[in-house]
Amino acid sequence: MSERKSSGGYPAEFVHTRARAAFNRTFQKTAGYLVRKRYNSKIDHDLYGLDPQRSFTQSNTITNDELAWKLMQGRVKVKKHIARVKSNEVVFVDGTTVASVDAIVLCTGYDPDYPFMSADVVPRDKSQMYLTVFPRNRKFPTLAVQGCFRMKGLIIVAIEMQARYIAKVIKVNIYTCN
Repeated sequence: MSERKSSGGYPAEFVHTRARAAFNRTFQKTAGYLVRKRYNSKIDHDLYGLDPQRSFTQSNTITNDELAWKLMQGRVKVKKHIARVKSNEVVFVDGTTVASVDAIVLCTGYDPDYPFMSADVVPRDKSQMYLTVFPRNRKFPTLAVQGCFRMKGLIIVAIEMQARYIAKVIKVNIYTCN
């Protein structure tokens, strides 16, 4: 029997590719279940509004030991669906408003999308931003978008380097923008 044929007369590539795909799907489901169970043993993600729409095996998951504690203390609050931002106030879709906001941290999940911002503020194609951080069309770099890239390896290190760069740019521009 030729090596190019499998049982039933099907081509070997056809059978092996389908078998490999079925194995990967099963492995991803099992691995996703085990990872989810382990993470939920530390903090109930559903309770705090942190349950991702995608499986842990389909994304770049970042573990943060501080977040759970700060959520339990009430120092960090999860709010969803921003309707608009005006001066130092944030209005949410549900009608609630938070005033005197110093900073907004957008945890958009796995898709770097900001539907409440117009495309002339943050371009839809994040690769068009300077160093994938600063929108090019702004007079002063007062808006930074962090983590809008994909890479292999430890993304958290690259995000930390972006944070350091953003802090330096903001520090320099505090004195030049006034």
